[in-house]
Amino acid sequence: MGKRLAIILLNVALLTASCTINSRYPMPGDKIVFSAVASHTKCIISSTSYPQDIPFVVEAVHYPQGLDNDWDNIYMSGARIEFDAKDSWWRPTEEFLWPHDGDVVFFAASPAIPQITINPEKGVETDWSISSFEEAQVDLCYAKTTENCKQHSAVVPIVFDHALTQICIKVRPLKQYSKLLVSENLLQSDQMTVVLDSVKISGVICEGHFTQEPMGWVTKPSVTTYTIFNKPSGLALECDNHNTPVLTPLDPLLLIPQLLPETSRIDEWHRTVVHSTLTDLTTGNVLQDLTYEVPGEAHLPIWNCCQKWLPDYKYTFRLAVGLENSVLSLAVTDWVETREIILDE
Repeated sequence: MGKRLAIILLNVALLTASCTINSRYPMPGDKIVFSAVASHTKCIISSTSYPQDIPFVVEAVHYPQGLDNDWDNIYMSGARIEFDAKDSWWRPTEEFLWPHDGDVVFFAASPAIPQITINPEKGVETDWSISSFEEAQVDLCYAKTTENCKQHSAVVPIVFDHALTQICIKVRPLKQYSKLLVSENLLQSDQMTVVLDSVKISGVICEGHFTQEPMGWVTKPSVTTYTIFNKPSGLALECDNHNTPVLTPLDPLLLIPQLLPETSRIDEWHRTVVHSTLTDLTTGNVLQDLTYEVPGEAHLPIWNCCQKWLPDYKYTFRLAVGLENSVLSLAVTDWVETREIILDE
């Protein structure tokens, strides 16, 4: 009898404990997991599928009486979320189960680095500095989603937006410069190739403070220069078989969204390689065979075609390099159709 009573009391204790534990959750084992996509393609996130090797951070805020009332606690504080290849879900490194009632607001930040913080009032917040070409390629992303605890998604959808501006430069020769001239019995051939040596963006703001809610940037009065392209061998700018200049994209940059200073500009250095021959058409003899280079450069104000960079937008500058002058124009890329709409040529 005493043994039976002890078993009954033990079962009652376990049942009571179980009710206490599960009172916060819809059912045992109902774990919070995530899916992750990017709203647009960017430098680091090369497609709308979020890269599986870049963990992100989530802060979850619980509103027990719904969003019209106050929140009671931070349910997930700076939880690191990593990809689980077994079921293709993103899971917190520490397990979290769903609250029984109310709503949960999820703020997410990528990448998972210490200088990015999340709080229940402003969401993702950080000071951000881009001081070199390498550091410019960190893609700062943020997201927010709300789920009702009783009707939550099987997998919480995280859709990341980009906090930075993407800058792309495409280069081409201004036109076809090679020439053939015939005078009397002489043929002069000048094969001219424009070779790009260096491209830089100068005088743009390199520091700012980002806040998710309200979403925006506060920039700091700090400017610098970014190298877009610089190779000793250079880049030959070519035309196709119809003498139409071919656009060549350079590596893109991620920069601080900003009202551009009037002193901001794109600087380019190039050289024209000339192979000049003079042939006597009567005898076929080459009378002159010279190869020489003519250096050139241009410093083109960005402000003339664009005064503002917005977050989560892509600005494609077209740089046409010429013998006497170079021309800068701006195109805006449609994210969905991946077409270019020319604003100014």
